[in-house]
This record gives sequence, C-alpha cells and structure tokens, in this order.
Amino acid sequence: MPRPYFSLEAPDAGSIAADGSVDQRARLAARAAEWQRRREEKLRVRAEFAEARAHGLAARHAVKLARIHASRAGAPVGVVVEGQRRAGQR
Repeated sequence: MPRPYFSLEAPDAGSIAADGSVDQRARLAARAAEWQRRREEKLRVRAEFAEARAHGLAARHAVKLARIHASRAGAPVGVVVEGQRRAGQR
C-alpha cells in the first residue's frame, strides 16, 4: 500500500493517515504528556520522602538531645561527661 500523500499547504494534512494511524505530532504530544505525568509523579514522591526524612531526622535529633540533657543533668556546669566532647574539640 502506498504511503498517504502529505502536503504542507493542506490545512490538516497528515493528522490521520488513510489507514487510520496517528501522525507524528500526535505521538509526540502523547509522549510529552506521559513524560510530564511521570515527572510530576516523581516530584510528588520525592517531596513525600523529603518530608518523611525531615520528620525522622527531627525525631532522632530530639531523642539525641534528650539523652544528652539527661546524661548531663547530674554533672556540674563545665564538666565534660565521659564520652562527650566540648564544642571545638576533636
């Protein structure tokens, strides 16, 4: 079967071929829409993970601070508790 005639001058030439296949522009538009949908989904999932991670890090930090404060509760001011360093020490 010969390929359908295509003309740039025709107002709607090539949008649908004689055999019913969709033209290149329609396929490109569909691919672009699918790519955009996947991109938005990935961004949504990344945002969910970032929020969960931030929540988890904040919770871990709060537990760590509570543990440090509890361990220093009985120590005199300025005394370093065993296993802990003062700011600036390595």
